[in-house]
Amino acid sequence: MKVQSSIIIPIANKAEGIHQFAFHLDPTFFDAFEESKIKEGKWDVNVILEKRVGHMSLLLEGKGSILVSCDRCLEEFRMPLDFANDLLVKYAEEDKQDEVDILYVSKDQQELDLSALIYEFIHLCIPLVSMHEMAGLECDPKMLELLDQAAPEEEVSEEENAKNPIWDVLKDIDLGNK
Repeated sequence: MKVQSSIIIPIANKAEGIHQFAFHLDPTFFDAFEESKIKEGKWDVNVILEKRVGHMSLLLEGKGSILVSCDRCLEEFRMPLDFANDLLVKYAEEDKQDEVDILYVSKDQQELDLSALIYEFIHLCIPLVSMHEMAGLECDPKMLELLDQAAPEEEVSEEENAKNPIWDVLKDIDLGNK
């Protein structure tokens, strides 16, 4: 399978029916986007195009991994991820702004560049917090030991809070509820 830096599928002169495309993405794909947070990733992306008389539907499926830092121990690891998204492609005479799940193209458009969409879909499947256990791995034991040593002492109990004179003043406030 050829490694891709862009995902372009031909749409002109396609017969009605189902057409399949497969792409393999490597780090050069992510390098094409200036502000990419992903510096290293490997993905297999499948695109199923169903062409009909007045529109097309796309099923975009991707499976791969990216290099991330563990938010607990800071060690880098490969996070496996996947996505599946449906899009509707409609023909429009004048320029229309794309909607959430609808792309508008002109009738004379020859091909469809899905690079930016795939890039967004990959970013949307990245979890807010990345930890080794999400990939079935274990954190660096040395770092976990250091974190345990740096952990704060036990929290103040409610009993100790009750003895604090600051709270005594608040107990005497009359809220008018009887």
